[in-house]
Amino acid sequence: MALIRRLDGIFMDQSLLLRPGGRTDLDPAPLLRLAEEFDRLGDLAQAERARGLHASLR
Repeated sequence: MALIRRLDGIFMDQSLLLRPGGRTDLDPAPLLRLAEEFDRLGDLAQAERARGLHASLR
């Protein structure tokens, strides 16, 4: 459940992905880590959500 909340939080506030000290430079890498965790747990739909957002931010 915490993983879904984290992913939802990033969807709603992408500034959570800002690089330290940056104002506009996003680091989408945490989305791939979330996707891997969802895969490991067998939640493929959430894994795909995380990967989709990652792709849209690259």
